Amino acid sequence: MNYKLQNIIKSFNVTPQVLDERKRIGLYIESLASLIIDRFYDYFLSNPEFSKLLNKSNLSRLKRVRIQFLIALFNDDFNDELINKISKLHIDSPIRVTPYIIASSFEILQQTIIDIASVNDEIRRGLKTILKFLHIAEFLVQEELTNSSNVRTKSNRITLIKALESLYEMLSIHKIKSDKLISAWKNKKISKPYLKDLPSGNIEECPFNTILATLKKRFSDIEDFNIDINNIDKW
Repeated sequence: MNYKLQNIIKSFNVTPQVLDERKRIGLYIESLASLIIDRFYDYFLSNPEFSKLLNKSNLSRLKRVRIQFLIALFNDDFNDELINKISKLHIDSPIRVTPYIIASSFEILQQTIIDIASVNDEIRRGLKTILKFLHIAEFLVQEELTNSSNVRTKSNRITLIKALESLYEMLSIHKIKSDKLISAWKNKKISKPYLKDLPSGNIEECPFNTILATLKKRFSDIEDFNIDINNIDKW
């Protein structure tokens, strides 16, 4: 048992009695999983803010994945493997997942199950346990999203710094070369066939054009450093 699972058990008070109740209710969740997920997506897609995010062609696959998740949450062994499976739930999503989307999705799922509990005695009796494990699942997904976002942010920052270093080096070399060539030309120390090496107004002829094009594509947020990447070739 790893540290994360130990913390989950302690923080959410997952006692042996709770696990026994989870196992009992899991049989009913499995039989109702398709109904729950169908209703979940009915609610989800009824919200214009959410429906515009989802391509309907992905709906069948998403329903299958969510049904499998719901069944696993209440029927798989409550161990490290299940914790890891739940944590990765957001990775397969075809929409850009945010903490707001995750919170809203679990709220809709909980409300869907509460509605079903109003007409299903078994689900109503196990509602406290069902909501507990939905809270656990939401916590794990939100935590994983936060961790992965932090890793991406750190990686992007390092990559951006390296790109800025390359940009500075590129401009420095370009300026030194240009100054020397212009000075040599003015002092009549350079003539044909070397005139072709003089700076040209055509940026396509600049040896650093490829580097510059790459920077423009990869770092749209470079403007945060007050660098006009779109006009830098005029420097």
